[in-house]
Amino acid sequence: MMKWFNQFDELKVCIATHDLMLAEVGMRGFVNYHFSNKVVGEQIEFDYKLQKGISKTRNAIGILAAYDFPAEVVMEAKRISKLIDSVGGIDNVVYRRTYIK
Repeated sequence: MMKWFNQFDELKVCIATHDLMLAEVGMRGFVNYHFSNKVVGEQIEFDYKLQKGISKTRNAIGILAAYDFPAEVVMEAKRISKLIDSVGGIDNVVYRRTYIK
């Protein structure tokens, strides 16, 4: 889809993703921007100012907690996140077929 959009010079496209692999390798011809954020207590605050580049923060689990998702959902997300980190990132989970259990 992005490759198809990219063929039109006159077209301005905005694509939002939380998929870091897509942002890093799939965005040829596109420029990455993000909002900065910080966690304050149980809340996540966004500055809503576009910053160039890919965000280095990971806030999805914090958002789950801030919006009162069940504790077991938040804990499972944290467990999976740690497992992904322990094998060197999501690319290794996908390409080395290290399955999450």
